[in-house]
Order: sequence, then C-alpha cells, then structure tokens
Amino acid sequence: MLGSMQDIIVIAVVALIVVGPKKLPEMARTLGRAFTEFKKASEGITDEIKRIGMVKLGAEFVSPWHDAPVMIDFNDALDNTYPSAYQVRRDEFDEIMFKNAAAKGARVTEECQVTDVKFQPGAEAIV
Repeated sequence: MLGSMQDIIVIAVVALIVVGPKKLPEMARTLGRAFTEFKKASEGITDEIKRIGMVKLGAEFVSPWHDAPVMIDFNDALDNTYPSAYQVRRDEFDEIMFKNAAAKGARVTEECQVTDVKFQPGAEAIV
C-alpha cells in the first residue's frame, strides 16, 4: 500500500534525483496549476459523469509477466479525497467534455479530420 512515510520519502528522493533540486519547486507549481485548471474545466459535469458511469472502487492490473493480478484500492491512495472513480463509455465522456468546453467559451469544431499538427515554440499549435 502506497502512503506510508517511507513511501513518501522514496518518492521525494526519486523526484529530487530525476528533476533536480532547482527544478523540483517549478515542477510542483506547474503540476499544481495544471490540476487546478483541470478542476476548473471539469466543474459542472460531475452529475453528467455520474449519470453515464458505473462507480469503480479500484482497479485490477493483470500482466503476463507476473504470477498474480495486482488490485489497487482507490481508498488506499496518498490522498483519498476521491475513494472511487467512474467507469464510462469513452464516446459519452468525450461528448460531455466537448459540450462543456464549448459552454465555457472554447472554440470547438465537429465533423472534421485532423491531418497534421504543427507545434511552434511560444505560439499556438496549428491544426
């Protein structure tokens, strides 16, 4: 089970080694901002997700390289504020997210096919 003080120390040491002490605070701030933006973007859709979904209290991972499946209980997470998730059909979830983005002012386009995306440093992507 992840969540003991020893686990947290190991994660912190690995992050420090991989990212470095100078970049770690910046990375933490970036992740925090991204999480906040995601929460803002998903406001107002919780009831719709609950309507189309099935409550999921954990996940089972099966691997041909291991003897037994591994069960993860969401309630055992470091932050168990959300002890469950919802299993949803991807097409229904995408439609809810699409309509929510449009309602919040995003420019959206339907019935088109993307053939190329060009990323430009310091500018929007060209689709």
